[in-house]
Amino acid sequence: MIPTHDRQMTQRPARRHPHSRLRTTALAALLCAVISAAHAQAPVPAAMPKPAETTEIVADEMQYDTEKGVFLGDGNAEVVNGEIRITSDRIVGTLSPETNKVESVEVTGHVVITHGESRATANKATYDLKTETIVLTGDPKLDHGPHNLTGAEEVTYSVHDGIFRTKDGRVRLQLKRDADANELIKELPLAEDGAAAPIGGAGGRQIILADSLEFKTVDRLVNFTGDVQVDDADMTLHSQSLAVHYGEDNQVTRITANKSVRAVRGDQIATAETADYDVIKGYLEMTGNPILEEPRVKMLDSDRIEYVRSTGKFKAVGRPKVIFKTTKTTP
Repeated sequence: MIPTHDRQMTQRPARRHPHSRLRTTALAALLCAVISAAHAQAPVPAAMPKPAETTEIVADEMQYDTEKGVFLGDGNAEVVNGEIRITSDRIVGTLSPETNKVESVEVTGHVVITHGESRATANKATYDLKTETIVLTGDPKLDHGPHNLTGAEEVTYSVHDGIFRTKDGRVRLQLKRDADANELIKELPLAEDGAAAPIGGAGGRQIILADSLEFKTVDRLVNFTGDVQVDDADMTLHSQSLAVHYGEDNQVTRITANKSVRAVRGDQIATAETADYDVIKGYLEMTGNPILEEPRVKMLDSDRIEYVRSTGKFKAVGRPKVIFKTTKTTP
């Protein structure tokens, strides 16, 4: 049971400004000490900021149960460790009975996590201080620069290497481009059934749907797996796996697709085992048994299929075999 005097120490004074937070000196010192001890970690990649020596946990009202090794925070709860900042309505932290170190922190209600360019929201999150892993559940969403991720049932963030991974659900990543980046990509709304709508709309966005993804913020790479579908202003691209590369300005530079690749533009359908799209040049190359089909022609056995965005046309390169489709006429 939490002693009465502890509860009184953490009560917010009525006269303070509503946005101020009470820091109980004795409790804050205890938390900082035990949390500092929990941060003995393996080397962190140079691109990721190292965790701070101490972690600050504050809330409007805080309580500590010495028997159970649990601390509670209610109202404007906040966890800050270096560049990692977590805010929520409520926080519950657990301590190891053997070492008295913080084992985990669970936050609930209007959860917001920020780290570098990334901002994630959810209804609930658990932060494991030993493994530096944060698990978000309850409608988790991620904004990284201008890009937006939704649809996953669970998102795990590895703070150590800056990787987000999704679990379950059907993920939807919206990639944005600058208005000045040649306006190559246009916005596509989702249909009511969750599938991508037909090509159309305006703006600087591209929609990617998949069963799961791995977002590597340090490498500036997003890997998609499972029934991947890409929709932009020019075509729809299907594959079983897809990788999106983007630069320091968060603009997509390259997209590579593998396994059962199918590109559809109007009445043209191109299939192959792999596809490599240079977004900057607007050039797509498909290889691995490439086949190009149009209403009256089918092209086989070519070296590759090329698509140039500026012309809006596919072409088979390397002595393709052409089959003309015949149509029956009614006398």
